[in-house]
Amino acid sequence: MFRNIRRFASNSAESLLNLLFNVEKIDSNLYRSTNSICSLLNGDIIYGGQFISHAIIAASQTVNEQLHVHSMQCHFLKQGNASRPVLYFIDRPRQGKSFSVRSVEAVQDGQCIFTAQLSFHEQAAESVEHQSDPPNVPFPDFSENSTDPSVEIVRNGKKQSLPVLGCVSGCFEKRSVILPNQPLDAYKAPLEFLWIKCQQLPSQPDLVFNRCLAAQVTYSLLFSLALKSHRHGDNLSVLPVDHSVWFHRCKMDFNAWNLSECSLQSSIGNHHFAHSRIWSREGILLASSYQESVIRKNG
Repeated sequence: MFRNIRRFASNSAESLLNLLFNVEKIDSNLYRSTNSICSLLNGDIIYGGQFISHAIIAASQTVNEQLHVHSMQCHFLKQGNASRPVLYFIDRPRQGKSFSVRSVEAVQDGQCIFTAQLSFHEQAAESVEHQSDPPNVPFPDFSENSTDPSVEIVRNGKKQSLPVLGCVSGCFEKRSVILPNQPLDAYKAPLEFLWIKCQQLPSQPDLVFNRCLAAQVTYSLLFSLALKSHRHGDNLSVLPVDHSVWFHRCKMDFNAWNLSECSLQSSIGNHHFAHSRIWSREGILLASSYQESVIRKNG
């Protein structure tokens, strides 16, 4: 399914995409990753979004072709060592013609460090459809150069700037949106809007490929939102613990421009809870996501 992944991107995006999608099949329910993307905040640990992509890819190879991942719930149990391989064990709680479920455990050095449960559905031929109204956000002027949106944090008394898409920023083209009267989230901060597309995709990207990209966007943007909300706290760590994604449409295309929308829902008892949605340029809701992070003091 992913044997031609190298032709999907070029230059700096190529190596990132190879790492995101490079999972080796060992047995019918066992996969292995031997190369990792390192976290920007700690070069010794594995970037969390890579677990999500590998879980989607591995689980998708164990279901019938007409089934597509509709939702996934992820739990980050321990940090992964970027210098060690990771094994992905697949369990099959339900195997049906139109509905299947897969459970994935990522294991490193004999310890489970990540789990995910994925629900696969067959696309219904006909259904009643309705959705929320899309954000009233202008389409940007692509004739202008755009700087990479970033989040400013303080670490060890020094300011540091990180791209909002973190480790996978090089895979995407981005345009920020600033409105005159930007709506506010629970943190009384402006909602985050970002136009985004993957760089140099083929004309008809794989459905699994696009779901992995959507998951990367939601994971990275919500993680950056947690960092931004606590950016003035020196010596703090932001650790994602849960991440859930719903893919509302069978087909989504990151070869085209899509709009991401992020907002903080609550921050209580060191638990940071945030929400994101991805819209097509035509205003179709493609995906929704929630992420909970824990804010801790270092040392």
